[in-house]
Amino acid sequence: MLIDFSSLNKSPYDLNLSIGNVCFTGRCTRKTSKLAELEMKMRGFVDTLCNSCGQDLRLDINEDIRLILSTEEVRDSGGSISDIIELYGDKIDFLEIANAELESFLSSYFYCKECE
Repeated sequence: MLIDFSSLNKSPYDLNLSIGNVCFTGRCTRKTSKLAELEMKMRGFVDTLCNSCGQDLRLDINEDIRLILSTEEVRDSGGSISDIIELYGDKIDFLEIANAELESFLSSYFYCKECE
């Protein structure tokens, strides 16, 4: 799902996409000529393995995500760049953003009930 940043306006752009058994729903709203806010929910499940014993494990996912999208480099009030995605060009690739958020979630360690 690819859109032009310039096509965003103050009215929210609704988004609804899926990656496997994980659904992403939300909206993206332009805040300034160079910034937009993306609020979305990541819901569903992923089958994986326990990081300790290797037993099959189903992870239920229920995450709220809030990101700032920018067409230029910005820093938040603390001087860091957390939760800010710098766009290259004028395109917003919501599928790429959703994939990155899912991969970030899955990069943690997960344990089955026996290993917790």
